[in-house]
Amino acid sequence: MVRYKKHFWVALSILIFLIAILIVVSCLKYNSTIAEYWSRTVARYYQVAIGTLTSALPFSIFEIVIYLLVIGVIVWLVFLIRHLYKVGLRFSSKFWLIPAYFVAITSLLYAMTAGMQYNRYPLDIPSYEGTVSENEYMDIANYFLDEYNKTAEQLTFDEDSGALIAPYSLDELNAVLKEEYAKLDSDYFSEFTPNTKKFFLLQYLYVELGITGVSFAPLSEANLNYKMTSSELPFVAAHEIAHIKGVMREEDANLLAFYVLLNSDDPFLKYSAFMWTFSSLNIFPLAYGGYECYQEFVANLNPKIIKDNAYRYYFWESHNLFERVGNFFNNLYLYVFGNDGTSSYQDNIDISASENPDGTINYTIESFSRYQKMYLYFYYLNQ
Repeated sequence: MVRYKKHFWVALSILIFLIAILIVVSCLKYNSTIAEYWSRTVARYYQVAIGTLTSALPFSIFEIVIYLLVIGVIVWLVFLIRHLYKVGLRFSSKFWLIPAYFVAITSLLYAMTAGMQYNRYPLDIPSYEGTVSENEYMDIANYFLDEYNKTAEQLTFDEDSGALIAPYSLDELNAVLKEEYAKLDSDYFSEFTPNTKKFFLLQYLYVELGITGVSFAPLSEANLNYKMTSSELPFVAAHEIAHIKGVMREEDANLLAFYVLLNSDDPFLKYSAFMWTFSSLNIFPLAYGGYECYQEFVANLNPKIIKDNAYRYYFWESHNLFERVGNFFNNLYLYVFGNDGTSSYQDNIDISASENPDGTINYTIESFSRYQKMYLYFYYLNQ
């Protein structure tokens, strides 16, 4: 009895110590200077070391951990119920310490990696910060419309469904993305670029939850739900890789993925970048000539793009069984770590509307969004 109590108090003291460290780390992350330094040193060294090991394995460690966690919870519940049935609440404290240790250690590892990186300095990539004449809006929009249409002509689409057919295997896509990420010349990003992993059994659940990818910082692993449509694949892969390279804020990971893909000469990568972000560019013809101008503009999209967009829409409409559940927990998670929930995935379009005497509507871009600034950067870079 005495020996058991001694072990219990030692275990409890260690647990309290872990929780205390977790609280300290969680408070330190709110200082951007500390968060930036920590992200470039402690978190980065840890993730490079772990990522080098996990990336070499062809299967998802994160997925295996999920299975083991489910099995562990079931076994724990069985033993707990058996224990409570035999002796009641007496001496059952050790059953609560086991899950408490797991939660404390996992939370601490996450706080020391992803948690710190959520409050880093602003993302270090190019962005256009100048002014633009409204007379240029259509030239800019048409420039990228032509680029979008050209990329579609270089790719293959299914004749029946109209869906884009991925030209690469996952291993080939990983190799291409590593080459593109190697072009980044800022030490803001980790030098380590992971291989993305494919979910196997979890993909059937995640597709109904609306989850396309998961990056888990303690394992330095980027995982993909391969059941998504092919046109989404490069952008999602680049987004999840961005997390492992030290970019945790969702809006930043999206912007970095956009920059990396649009900076590429690979039509598959560029097509995915356009697919995810082109709606932000559609605002230019709307602001230039109103709704009719916008309609004429989108009508000039390559029919292959239109069919692929329709396929993607109906695909996700038919796989949304638990979408609200997935969105709820993702939204909660992002709020906990200081993001604006799932709205942080979206590009913030700042446009106002005013009615003319004849009933027509004038649209004015009040300020350019992050995607629009990236389009403007590449436009003026290539002029």
